[in-house]
Amino acid sequence: VAGELSGARAEELLTSCRASGIRLVGPASAGILDNRPGRELNVTAFEALPPAGSIGIVSQGATASRRLLATAARRDIGVSTFVSLGDRADISANDLLEYWEDDRATAVALLQVESFSDPRRFARVARRFGTRKPIVVLAQQDADEPPGRGLFDQVGAIRVDSVDGALNVAAALAERAPGKWAGGDPIPFVTLPSARADEAAAVLAAALGGQEEELGRVACA
Repeated sequence: VAGELSGARAEELLTSCRASGIRLVGPASAGILDNRPGRELNVTAFEALPPAGSIGIVSQGATASRRLLATAARRDIGVSTFVSLGDRADISANDLLEYWEDDRATAVALLQVESFSDPRRFARVARRFGTRKPIVVLAQQDADEPPGRGLFDQVGAIRVDSVDGALNVAAALAERAPGKWAGGDPIPFVTLPSARADEAAAVLAAALGGQEEELGRVACA
């Protein structure tokens, strides 16, 4: 559901969906994108769309959704599925993590969330998900303390404060996923400013299980 709905109307719609065995995305959702072979679906209004890949993206805000997809498209970063949650009357980030956990086409989860409807469930689901696949979190750039910061740390998620940075880390981790990274060559990455290169290296090394020797760093001033 793309449009805004009042609380009563949203509840009425959700009741109807549940009675019919249907899950609800939204209201105020920016859409859904599925790039998986044989399941292709584009229910968005965005002109720039990323190619197929192995990063699953869930976003709550419409602006962040647009920036994430546009940046991924411009940089040719592959996405398996994308869901804009909107007001989360039904589907939440927790549901997407549970779905992606067993989805062979998704190797990394990239989350942009503004709040949590059920923090305890998120902690439980994210910890289990994190034992199999990495979670990258795009923190709000305009907040000193992003929502759920402590919770993200507890579940081992990698927090990044920019769209480009989040996609950089997710793409590197997707290449490192089992069966996708042949090994031997270092993983190149760029940091801006260069003073943050060591910090970025530490984040990626932790995500790769401490294998710093696989990182090839290019620092830009």
